[in-house]
Amino acid sequence: ALGVVDLPLMASVSAHALGSVHDWTSQSLANTLWAFASLELLNAPLMHVMAGHALEKTAEMSPQELMNTAWSFATLGVWHQPLLNGIAEEALRKMQELLPPDIAGLAWALSACSVVHGQFMHAISKAAVTSIADFQPQDLANTAWSFANLGVRDEPLITVVASAAVARVDSFQPQDLGNTVWACAKLEIVPGRPFMEAIARASLARMSELQSQNLAMTAWAYATLGVSDQPLLSAVATIAVGR
Repeated sequence: ALGVVDLPLMASVSAHALGSVHDWTSQSLANTLWAFASLELLNAPLMHVMAGHALEKTAEMSPQELMNTAWSFATLGVWHQPLLNGIAEEALRKMQELLPPDIAGLAWALSACSVVHGQFMHAISKAAVTSIADFQPQDLANTAWSFANLGVRDEPLITVVASAAVARVDSFQPQDLGNTVWACAKLEIVPGRPFMEAIARASLARMSELQSQNLAMTAWAYATLGVSDQPLLSAVATIAVGR
């Protein structure tokens, strides 16, 4: 997690993995995939080989290993449908063991790869609603975004996420603010004025940190939901003109 890229070292790891990955444990597979994804190093032949072996070992993977593996493929933009579907199936069997970061991370990864697995999404929703008090701000945002990105309209889940977000909105990262309110608008779920006011207040406080995409998502969401927050929209307009 130091973010140090040593290309010769990673090339050596790749070469070694291609020749010995069939002997690796599920933990070794997940950790290596996570390392390459964290460093944004895409090695297509390695990903292809590791995907096949990871699929054979999903039953041995812990919830975190399932999440890390799915997250790695999504982050690197490698959509290996058999593996991702296999991870969804195994996550269903281990749903009672999943922690909030696992739930949110798996939802985000499968959604980012456009994997629509109805039974998995239903189980994820139920698990999230039950444990929402333990979700961190990024978990809340990622879960809401995941459902909206796939067009899965789950009003009970989004309502609970919005309610939980109100109390923690000051801890949200700028991107999380935009993603959460965008999810509500995309699914045409009006979360209530307390949520909209909290997002507006937090967005105004972080306005200088918001990227152009975040600004656009936020403005679009408020317009789509029919919520007029003049201070927020004026600030968005001012920032947009300045850029």
